[in-house]
Amino acid sequence: MLLVGAGQRVQNNFLPVLRVLGAHFSVLGVHARTAANLQPVADLWGVPAIASLAGPEVKNADVIAISVPTGANEAVLQALRPDAARLTIVIDTPIVSGRRELAAAGPLLAQFKRVVVTEDYMNFPAFALVRQAVAQGLIGEPRALTLNGIGFAYHGLALIRSFAGFEPAARTGRRKIGAATITFYKFKRGYSACVIGPYRRGTLGGLTLEGSQGVISQFADDLSRATECRPVYLLAPCFSEGYLSGYRIEAGEQSLEISPPELAAMRALPFADKSEHNLQRGCGLAAVFRSLLGDDDDPATRLNLAYGAENAFYDVFVSRLANRGFLPFDPLTWIGRDVMTAIRAISRLHRSKLDLQRP
Repeated sequence: MLLVGAGQRVQNNFLPVLRVLGAHFSVLGVHARTAANLQPVADLWGVPAIASLAGPEVKNADVIAISVPTGANEAVLQALRPDAARLTIVIDTPIVSGRRELAAAGPLLAQFKRVVVTEDYMNFPAFALVRQAVAQGLIGEPRALTLNGIGFAYHGLALIRSFAGFEPAARTGRRKIGAATITFYKFKRGYSACVIGPYRRGTLGGLTLEGSQGVISQFADDLSRATECRPVYLLAPCFSEGYLSGYRIEAGEQSLEISPPELAAMRALPFADKSEHNLQRGCGLAAVFRSLLGDDDDPATRLNLAYGAENAFYDVFVSRLANRGFLPFDPLTWIGRDVMTAIRAISRLHRSKLDLQRP
């Protein structure tokens, strides 16, 4: 694997995770545009500093992991185009920030062998455990997911859709109540979700997933609302020696637990941000990288390989429109096409006008 980018995301997530996964991945080097920023990072982690993407390192790489500002993605992808047919791209989210970048990056990404997007939020240990519980039938079919104070924009929508096979939303809505904002998403198979803002980086909020046969909640108060026909299971953190070690769903004989080894392993490495939130980002990123190993029997592998550029584009643009109250209808009926087809058409037109204005 060759890394492109040497910013805080690479320093605090990509390099620590790849060090922990060293039995499976070899880091050929790190490339960044600015040598002054690159060399200290390369020296700290003992990996080569790569001055150019035209060198032999790209030829020797199987995977290129990209974490740069969205405006730089086009130039990076252009530089990698000669090897696109054989390269797997792992690219950070968001890939694009607007329509013009979508028009530029989308066609380039389509030329690569495979594109996997690092949507690590939906892979946080707690959320991975909830999906495991759903897969085992603990609460039946998912019916309603509430993200209270968590689930920022496209990350929240990715998590929501991860319980519906990344099905597109059939309808969205938005309601503002004082300082709070509630964004709704409804899907065709009887599943719905809402994100209650403002986003609080996971410190004060939590998840509640209601199923056809029960509820999973991060709020202990919800246990008092359980009935014989509608049991409530608590999703709670686990600690070892005062540090977060994983999560557990208390369900009697069916109790489930997840204890990612990356949590403890990353704490011993030389990077700055070892907050619980960032370490969970690392666990999520590790799940994305492990999906490249091709274990088809692993649900996390199937989940992350399915989350390519198209799903990432969808979550960025649809969450933005929904949060602004601009998409209160079925996107699948918009001019007879899906919402991303319409946005792409607008993007191409927008970029064409800009190109005509250039001297």
